[in-house]
Formats: sequence, C-alpha cells, structure tokens
Amino acid sequence: MKKKFSKRDYATLSAFVRAYLHEDYVVEHATPEAALDAFRAVAAPEKVAALATELTAFLAAIESVPFTQAQNWWTHELGSAWFPSDKKQLIALQQRLSQK
Repeated sequence: MKKKFSKRDYATLSAFVRAYLHEDYVVEHATPEAALDAFRAVAAPEKVAALATELTAFLAAIESVPFTQAQNWWTHELGSAWFPSDKKQLIALQQRLSQK
C-alpha cells in the first residue's frame, strides 16, 4: 500500500523546487546547493525558516517509504527537475539550509 502524500503540506518546498530546481537549474545555478544559496540570498527569513521546516518534514515523511517513492514525490508531486539519487543528497540540502 502506498503512503498518501499531499503537496499542500509542502507549499514552500514545492515553490522552491519549482522556482530554483526547474529544468534549467544546472544552467542557472550549476548545483542544487547553489540553487539553495541563491534562494537564501533573496528570500525573507520567514520563507527560509518555512523551507527548513518543510524539508525536515519531508525527510521525516520519506523514512517509511522506499526511496523510489520519495523520488517520485520530489519530482512529480513537488515539481523538481533535479532528481536526487539518494537520501544523502536531500540531507545535504537540509544541512546547508541550516547553516548561517
């Protein structure tokens, strides 16, 4: 049985991936980390905090599903063109987001 996923619970995360990890993110930012840095440079502190909260919640939600399901949620539900190859890549984004 597939676990239900609601992108409404991740509005800020979805907005981030659609705006910064879109099909041309490599041309614009080179890496997901650089895209995150670009977001942090222009986003209001409350948006950065909301993104951190939602990314943490997303990581918690994927604990109980195969990573292929998490990849599907990340790309098809949230709208990212960047396809993380493993959970470590998502954790690296979370850690970078928490850096000052």
